[in-house]
Amino acid sequence: MVLRVQSLEASEAQQLGLYNEVVDDDQLGSRLTELATEIGSGPTMAHALAKQALHAATRLSFDAYMDLEASSQALLHTGFDHDEGVAAFVEKRPPEFRGY
Repeated sequence: MVLRVQSLEASEAQQLGLYNEVVDDDQLGSRLTELATEIGSGPTMAHALAKQALHAATRLSFDAYMDLEASSQALLHTGFDHDEGVAAFVEKRPPEFRGY
């Protein structure tokens, strides 16, 4: 796609996963606020490690990347947010993550 100079129809772009949703202009601000609130209330340590993994994906070997992923998963399973996420799922309630 990078090398082809060709326009995409909106339906093609969606099928390729280039965007998630479309909102009307007058709803954009409120939708952005909803998304920011959703992401901001998530498990911050998991988000940080996911971002670290994304950045590392282009510079690490496969084996080194798998080691990074394994150590991240091990760390995340020891934290409060993991226990809170599991408890919230079992209790069918929204989680209250604390970032550790």
